[in-house]
Formats: sequence, C-alpha cells, structure tokens
Amino acid sequence: MVGQPFTLTGTNLCANATATFNATGPGGSIDLGSAQTNGSGSVSLAATAPSTPGTYTVVVSTTAGGCSLSASLVFTVTAPIVTMPGGLPATGNDPSSVGALAAFALLIGAALVVLARRRRLGAG
Repeated sequence: MVGQPFTLTGTNLCANATATFNATGPGGSIDLGSAQTNGSGSVSLAATAPSTPGTYTVVVSTTAGGCSLSASLVFTVTAPIVTMPGGLPATGNDPSSVGALAAFALLIGAALVVLARRRRLGAG
C-alpha cells in the first residue's frame, strides 16, 4: 500500500558487495536504498512503498571483485482503503442518496395517482 514499509530480500548475489535497489513505475525512477550482502550473497533492505499507486519493477544490482549480478521483481502498490466511521470499508453508494432517490420516486408516483384520479373524475 502507498507509503507503507516493506522488506526486500535477495539471494545468490555477489558476496560481500553493496546491493543497490531501484524501482521504476508510474511514479518514475525511485532509489529505494542500498545494503551490504553477506558472505553468501544474501541481502535484506527495509524500504517504503512509493507514493504513487501502480505496478513497479525493482532491480537489485551488485558488483564486487569481478562479480556482477542483478535480479528483478514486479510488485503493485495499492491506494489506501477508505473506511467509514465505525471501521467498515467504504463500498457502494452513500445510503442517503439512495433514500433521496426513493423519496423522489414516491413523490412522482403519488403525483401520477392524483393526476389519474382527477382525469377519471373529470371524465365521469
């Protein structure tokens, strides 16, 4: 979700190297940060999701002593869920608009009934 923390992990990268993490997506190119790989070529980086929702490609790259490796993954950043008072997610229409529409339909129906009765009384 937008702006939320998450952790990126990588394995089988260059050992004892600096791993750089970059994301590309609707928000443009974003430097997520860098971290040191261990002796086995594993790395972990705490990052924050981009502020623009959409699909991003993250590339992690390492280079050390003749070793040059990179890996990529695709992830999706979602917009926050809006919740109504009481903690329920906002879905569908506002109930007051449905009630107003129903009241309007009742008024139109009542007006049609009155018009029909007046026509019958005038014709009879």
